[in-house]
Parts: sequence; C-alpha cells; structure tokens
Amino acid sequence: MSLNIVYEISENTLEVKPVGEVDIYTSPELKNKIYELIEKKNVNVLINGEELDYIDSTGLGVLMGIYKKLQEKSLN
Repeated sequence: MSLNIVYEISENTLEVKPVGEVDIYTSPELKNKIYELIEKKNVNVLINGEELDYIDSTGLGVLMGIYKKLQEKSLN
C-alpha cells in the first residue's frame, strides 16, 4: 500500500493526516514533507492518525525525529 499525506495549516498549527501505511519505504516521504513544512513556518504539529492503516518502527522513529526537531525549535 502507499502513503498519501494530507495537511492543513491554520494560524499556528500544522495538522498532518497520513493516509495509508508508514513503513520503511514511505517514512522518508512523511519525514521530508513535515520537515519542509516546519522549516517554512514555525508552527506546532498535530499528527492525526485516524486514517493510518499501519506504522512500523521506522515510522515511529520518524515521529520521534519530528518531535526532537520541534523541541529544538521550541515548538510542540
């Protein structure tokens, strides 16, 4: 299965909704997209996993990396 990344930026929050699977093959796409968006704007990030079918340890590692990046920027 594949990954589709839906996102919306409101006033100070980026809501990311990954649809499909986040695994060793698709996690770089998720990481790159979120990093790109938080570099453009200093926003808090909300990851909505309602339509996430599967996430493996690589995907969880990406989420932790995003968390650390946001901590460096003093965001949530």
